[in-house]
Amino acid sequence: MPVVKKKDELNYDFGNNLYSEKIFDDYKPENIPSRMFEAIKVSKDQLTFKLIDKNQRDTMSLVHGEIREYFNKQYFEIIWTYSKIRQRGFLTYLFELLIKDFGYEILSDKYHTCPGSKEFWQSLIRKNKFQVLRINLNSKKRHTRKANKCKENTIWGLADSDFLHDINNYGNFLESNPQDVLNEDYIDELLDSIDKSNDLQLGGIETSFNYKPLINNVSKEHIRLIARLSN
Repeated sequence: MPVVKKKDELNYDFGNNLYSEKIFDDYKPENIPSRMFEAIKVSKDQLTFKLIDKNQRDTMSLVHGEIREYFNKQYFEIIWTYSKIRQRGFLTYLFELLIKDFGYEILSDKYHTCPGSKEFWQSLIRKNKFQVLRINLNSKKRHTRKANKCKENTIWGLADSDFLHDINNYGNFLESNPQDVLNEDYIDELLDSIDKSNDLQLGGIETSFNYKPLINNVSKEHIRLIARLSN
């Protein structure tokens, strides 16, 4: 589950150093409309994207990432994002540019801010502008689920006080759906929240796979979100 940080915990010098020496070209979008008040700038390596105010020349929004491969598939993995003004659609527009003009599938970074990127990804899930999937990078094989079908605590984590409550919920689910004990997709989902090798009973049903309790709200940086074109 992505580590959720407060916005004031970010190292802005680190972010600026990622792209401060890059050369940018003007870019005219091909598959989405141009913006009236902002120009698009794209770095030569096509890894940093900016929206620049046409009059003031301020950076209104920015996305920086790296091309990385998981499960023999390449993703544009987010390293840094910035928006000068929240809830103006700047970042959504840049995501649309990356997906529709550059053909990227965008992979969320392991750090989310709150307020900030966590709420942004939640809005993407709600709006259905793109297909948003949840993926576990530590799985043995690529397995994704639609993010809008996942409980929030399987993406951003469990509160300590909710731990026993959620364990009981898993037990009740298994008791009502014993066939899912042997369903590999469900086991992958369950293992995302569990971190201790043990044999135990949930709801009276014995299970013998690795059970990993999330006792102290341990972050799961390998749980990510993917934004891509809707099918």
